[in-house]
Amino acid sequence: MSNIEFDYLIFSDGDWNIYDGFEESKLFDMFQYMEDNEIDFGFERPAKIGDYKKNNLQDCFFLEKLIDYGADKHDLWDDAEVVNEQYLVFKNNTKLMVFEQRWEQMLWYSIANNIRNYPDGFEIGIAALESKMVLSINPLRLLSNCYYFYPKYTNTKHVRF
Repeated sequence: MSNIEFDYLIFSDGDWNIYDGFEESKLFDMFQYMEDNEIDFGFERPAKIGDYKKNNLQDCFFLEKLIDYGADKHDLWDDAEVVNEQYLVFKNNTKLMVFEQRWEQMLWYSIANNIRNYPDGFEIGIAALESKMVLSINPLRLLSNCYYFYPKYTNTKHVRF
C-alpha cells in the first residue's frame, strides 16, 4: 500500500464513462452506507462458487477455473463470490492489504501453472473470502445511472447501476 491516505479505493474498467446521473453525493452516500453496515468490499453480480457447484455446474461461467484450481474437489472456497471485476469498491483497511497480497499470490500461481486468463473475478472473490472481507452488492445500488460502457463487439450502451 502507498503512503497516500484514502478511505476507499474504487476500481472501474478503463472503458467506463460518466453518465448523466452521476453526482458526487452518490459516492459519498455509498461510502456512508458501507461505513454504517461495516462493508469492506462492494461489487456487482453475485455468483457464489458453491451455488454453481451444487446447482448450476452446466451453466458455470467459471468452470475452467474450478478445474484449474481443483476447487471442484474441495469446499474451501464455496462461500467465495465470483465478482464482476468491472467496478469494485474497497474500504482501505488491513483486510485490503491481505486481499492484495492473496490476489497477487494467485496471479503468480496462475502464471506458474499456466492457468488461463488473468486472475479475475474468480480469484478476486477467493482473495476477499480469505481476507475475511464483508462483501455486499447493495452499496453499488446507490450509484444509479452514474456510468455507462459499450461491451466488446456491440454498439449497445449499458448504463450502470
